[in-house]
Amino acid sequence: MPLLLLLIYPIISHTAISMGKPLWSVVYLLVLIGFFLVKELLDRKYITAFVLTILFAIGIVLATGDRLLLIMYLPPVVICMALLLIFGRTLKADKVPIITRYAELIDGELSEEMAGYTYRVTQAWTIFFFILLVECIGLAVFAPTKIWSLFTNVINYVAIGVMFFTEYIYRKRVFSDLPRRSFIQFMQRVVRIKPSELGV
Repeated sequence: MPLLLLLIYPIISHTAISMGKPLWSVVYLLVLIGFFLVKELLDRKYITAFVLTILFAIGIVLATGDRLLLIMYLPPVVICMALLLIFGRTLKADKVPIITRYAELIDGELSEEMAGYTYRVTQAWTIFFFILLVECIGLAVFAPTKIWSLFTNVINYVAIGVMFFTEYIYRKRVFSDLPRRSFIQFMQRVVRIKPSELGV
């Protein structure tokens, strides 16, 4: 349920902007923050709940003022920055690259060749998210709102999906000794992995 609510946000946001109703996007975003705020309180995760409370309050203030578009511009930037930091920090010498960790959890112990490959894939994703971050900021500053929304809410997610699927196909062809799994079976294993298992 929480994942579904997050996944449909870009669709709702782009639809609202395309229809000239940006307030709908902002209202859904505030409802989304409120939902996770209640969830974190029920789970007694008070630090996260405190951060969400501040975000919710800022959102309300901006939504009732003349900074409505600013609220919509922030999520793509925050998402790209968070992913950039999450992937990038695992490239440190004392860390396990996040793609390497995923591969270990899915396929078990990795060969030296596979470990090197997953390190490079983590590098590629880090560069990719940096490019998306620059794009999100650049379009927010220089492009019309509808063009910004088309890229940040639609095209960027398609690009992520294409890169993910392309890497999966390439990995299967280069490392033919990997267990045979369909893309759906592979994705099922990926989504079952909890963030706590990744150690990021």
